[in-house]
Amino acid sequence: MKDAGPEWGEFALDMAHTREEAARRFAEWEQRAQAIPGAEVRVTGWRDAGGGETYLLWTRSEALVRRRPGGLFPSAGLIAHWRAAHVRHLDFTLRPWRDRPALRARGDLPVYGPYVENEPYDPERWELVPNAWDHEHCLLCDVHICADGDHGYTQAYFSAGPAHFDPNGDEVWICPPCFARYLHGWQRLPIDETA
Repeated sequence: MKDAGPEWGEFALDMAHTREEAARRFAEWEQRAQAIPGAEVRVTGWRDAGGGETYLLWTRSEALVRRRPGGLFPSAGLIAHWRAAHVRHLDFTLRPWRDRPALRARGDLPVYGPYVENEPYDPERWELVPNAWDHEHCLLCDVHICADGDHGYTQAYFSAGPAHFDPNGDEVWICPPCFARYLHGWQRLPIDETA
């Protein structure tokens, strides 16, 4: 198996929960990759707080991803693990949600975006609307993080980011259940490339 950091692969191909299963799936994917010029496969291994192992198989080849069951649309579990691997290096703090100002585009389209304090903006193109940014979504499961506990979590784990796969995203929010399941206590496992 070939080792990779979470920033190496653009696409998650597959997932395994034992080293043996990861090695078998790596060999299968590497064989498929041989038919595609420039396609490579890499592996990242993690141990969770309970001692369980998760291995992700990565690639940069969209052509190889199209050979995955489901093609370009992986399972929700694979997506969550892929995203979690990209943010495990960040520092998170538990933080209550507070509504924030947002910028709304002037004109026909009511496009909103969170306003970052002291960021310059063009008032001819944007209107600053107090408390209009009223929720975020958990990066891993998409649940709401908001002030209204009936519609989501009122506090979540926050990091200023960015996530490797989204360099334009400045903030990362993770709900408490996803933080416990995918981030808390996870440690990187070395991959023996001679095996």
